[in-house]
Amino acid sequence: MINVFALLPKRADLSEERFYRHWNEVHAPLVLEHLSVKRYVHSRCLPQYCIPQLAPFPYAGADELWFDDFETAKRELEGPAYLEGRGKDEANFLDAAGPLWLFTRENVVISGPPVEKNTQITKILFCVKHKPGRSSAEFQDYWRNRHAPLVPGTPELDRYVQCHVVLDTFDPGQTNYDGVGELWCKDFAAFERCWSSPQLVKEQLPDTLNFVGPNAIGMIAEEVRILWP
Repeated sequence: MINVFALLPKRADLSEERFYRHWNEVHAPLVLEHLSVKRYVHSRCLPQYCIPQLAPFPYAGADELWFDDFETAKRELEGPAYLEGRGKDEANFLDAAGPLWLFTRENVVISGPPVEKNTQITKILFCVKHKPGRSSAEFQDYWRNRHAPLVPGTPELDRYVQCHVVLDTFDPGQTNYDGVGELWCKDFAAFERCWSSPQLVKEQLPDTLNFVGPNAIGMIAEEVRILWP
């Protein structure tokens, strides 16, 4: 399965309330009408919170769209139904630059307990790129095989998923990020305990210096599950 992220820059003249209302009430139905997504989630940036060690998230949120495979995702997102429907609507609430698209494959490191459509849980989303001197492929190999084993057992961390940008179909030199990381904790207090835990502070964060570049961004997000199994 392919997980497609669309990082969404808010149109400057819209309030956050108007942006989120349009995204949810107008745009989301167009997605469901024109795309054969298997799951569909809004991750809404909560700018009142920040993540130490990461630059602020320069987007208002992220669409997450799950497709059966890359070919289906590419065909539908470039097809006339999308361009005439959802694509045209983007100008009504997004900045002229439009979304930043990332096509990824998931590596589930911690699956965690089942999540229902209306489960309330704090989400942390971050976008990362390789450090200078490493390739995108080297970054992803290290992230999956060297860094991921350090994470299980982290206090208060319920779920952790690495989303690796598909390198065999996109020129990594033209991609802003090599991966998207997603973590879930019970609530924000649990996240603070997780982020300050000795395992994370003494092992995981220092290890990121071995493969993550300096321009990582991240957000605390409210997850709204539009289409959920």
